[in-house]
Amino acid sequence: MARTVEYDAFISYKHCKPDSEIVDRLHRKLENFKIPKSVAQKIGRNRLKRVFRDEAELAVSDDLSEAIEVALRNSKYLIAVCSPEYLKSKWCMKEVETFLEYSDRKHILLVLANGEPEESFPEVLLYDEVYQFNDDGEEVLVKEYREPLAADCRGENKKDRNSAVDKAVIRLIASILGVSYDELKQRHKKAQNMKRTIRTLIAFGILSVFIAVCLVFIVKISKQNAIIKQKYCDTLASTSENLLRDGRRKDAVYAARLALPDKKNKNYSDSATKILVKSLGIYDNPDSLTCDEDILLPTSLNNYDISCNGKYLSVLGLELIRYVIDIDSGEIIYFFDEPEYYFSKFDGERGIVHKSLNGNYLYYDFSLLDDIDLGFSDGILDSDPYGNIYTFEYNERIDFYQGSSLIGSITFKDYIPGLSDRFDSELVYDNDGKTVWIYVSDFDYLKTTIVEFDVENRIFTSLFDIQDTIINCLKEENDYIYWASSSGSNYGNLYMNNVNDVYDAKHVYLDEDIYRIEANEENVVACSDSHIFIFDNNLQQINVIDIKDYINYTYSNDDEIILMELGKKGFHKIRNGEYNYYSIDDNSNGILDISAYSNGTFYIGYIGENHISSYSFRQSKYIYPYYGDFNEAQSKVGYNEYDREFITKILAKDYSLTEEQIYNVLQIDETDTGFIQLWDGQVRIYSIKSGDYIKTIYTVDGMINSLVYDNNRHLYYLNSDNLDVFDDDYKNIYSIEKCNLLGVDDNNNPVIVIWISDFNYKEYLITPVEYDEIIELSDVYLGDFVPDNRVKAKYNLE
Repeated sequence: MARTVEYDAFISYKHCKPDSEIVDRLHRKLENFKIPKSVAQKIGRNRLKRVFRDEAELAVSDDLSEAIEVALRNSKYLIAVCSPEYLKSKWCMKEVETFLEYSDRKHILLVLANGEPEESFPEVLLYDEVYQFNDDGEEVLVKEYREPLAADCRGENKKDRNSAVDKAVIRLIASILGVSYDELKQRHKKAQNMKRTIRTLIAFGILSVFIAVCLVFIVKISKQNAIIKQKYCDTLASTSENLLRDGRRKDAVYAARLALPDKKNKNYSDSATKILVKSLGIYDNPDSLTCDEDILLPTSLNNYDISCNGKYLSVLGLELIRYVIDIDSGEIIYFFDEPEYYFSKFDGERGIVHKSLNGNYLYYDFSLLDDIDLGFSDGILDSDPYGNIYTFEYNERIDFYQGSSLIGSITFKDYIPGLSDRFDSELVYDNDGKTVWIYVSDFDYLKTTIVEFDVENRIFTSLFDIQDTIINCLKEENDYIYWASSSGSNYGNLYMNNVNDVYDAKHVYLDEDIYRIEANEENVVACSDSHIFIFDNNLQQINVIDIKDYINYTYSNDDEIILMELGKKGFHKIRNGEYNYYSIDDNSNGILDISAYSNGTFYIGYIGENHISSYSFRQSKYIYPYYGDFNEAQSKVGYNEYDREFITKILAKDYSLTEEQIYNVLQIDETDTGFIQLWDGQVRIYSIKSGDYIKTIYTVDGMINSLVYDNNRHLYYLNSDNLDVFDDDYKNIYSIEKCNLLGVDDNNNPVIVIWISDFNYKEYLITPVEYDEIIELSDVYLGDFVPDNRVKAKYNLE
């Protein structure tokens, strides 16, 4: 026959939080509780017998399992862990009922896990059934309320509940063993104190021996830890450099900042500060285009679009699901299945229009966060790059929308008398977003009609007809329409016409087919297959630029005109008549998607990749054009008699060095510091007074030629191919690349020159940043930013 297991207690509880958490600790504490020796001698035992706890939810059944009933029958006490959820469990109530069949109610101990007593304790435990005489003298059975004794284990958090359980354990064990609670509590406390005292004495003895042994190794371990920490920080700096090279500027700042302490100390990693300054773009050339940040995508890229002010990105994945992303937060705010061969368009920053799978066009409003069915399925969708309207074009009409509302419609045959059946129409959007220009080309009559749509007042106005020509492209600026034709007698000319004065017109002969025109207040740009023609706004030619491919995207505002060449990683920029081409070196050999330009930022992405890089002209307050006076920096090659005494001291102490190895010598008397460069490029630092060796520097590129010391900030400015900045510990904290140090202004700020071309340079004033400011700038830039898990895994930033 199987042996019957006896239990001191059966724990009844509901499998829910916090009840289960309380039971976990209670069960462990009860079974592991060691009864104090003095109490154990009285009762003849030093621990409880087993405590039963059902760790699995009861199966769906009308009765308790046989194992549960056996355990209840063989348990001396029932510990009911009560809560409002406990009362709702029919199995918990069944356990109480079954226990009372075999035992007295006094053997039920209550623990309050949650809620108030009146809503948590079983009714059978709250009332006694007693006989009383009623008013008629009859003896009747009534229920009389009694306050049950319970251990309160409630708490605001897990820590509070654990503390309450620890106190409750002693009370429960005292009841189970039938001993005085106060005596058990005091004896237990005394035993615990004794144990702690013994453990402390033993630990102190061991610690004393350990300290005695370890004192020999402390210095060595400290040095090893410093080396390990330095290598770790330098590894993070290398990771940061890789991230910046891959176009992940914010991730690069994060990695470098991770390597640096909040406050400067002598052991900080200067390689980390160096790449941190570079990642923050503090000294980026104001005339250069630099990667600003890397936008991670929820899908592999198929194509993408940017809203007019660069707030939203829509990206189509290879699985033909389009996601709309808030660029600042990276949050996906909307996504939809995009039918093949259909495209979506932003309505400025207000919403996005797209074709649904059921065929109708839908408008998703970013402020309402809801779809609006526009109620039709035909028409070719287009949108204003300046964010004011979007359109649906049909064979003979165009509908104009703002938000989900139709604001205008033009049917060409009704509006233009005598229009033949063979015609075409094109839209041109004004830079200010207030006007749309429509030119309608009639191929039978070889005539083009220009119509103006006033968006604000919703009025169409026919301006004039251009006879004997089909317009190829058109742009309006300051009441002038600039246009070119691909056929007829006007072929090869670029024209300007005043919309208010038919006699105010001009043209220039180019003898090339012009297919794109852009204009702003300063310039007019015309594009052919092989050239970009740049004019002022009176059609006086300023420049001609050769191109190799088709200009597939143009953008203009009051300050600049942007042109993008098909398949090129970069763009042409015309500002105040000055032309520049900005290329991007992003180390990618992927298939380039259509680039985009929005609100001063250039975006570039590749088919199949999961990110898009953004580039912008960084305007830093720490480097800006300078036209003032400065004190020239010490600059020389080789060394003279002034350096002879210094070199003699060095050679007398450093036997590894010969005079023939020395290329250049630069001294700062006020700091007792001399920088010596050898012909192999190595830079060594020595004391001028004693000739003692201080440090070797391996971070300088090229041959050193000038040196300045900043008394106010305690910084050295050493010029070679770059301007390297060192602190008083000779740590190379950052570099300003590809510049020459001319000298310093009256505030000891470096004045540098950057060469733009062989015959063109600019002078800049540098405001030096110190360690604390570098850390503050990086923390402000990062905010709460943490790299994406994909980036962490790829670059080992876990």
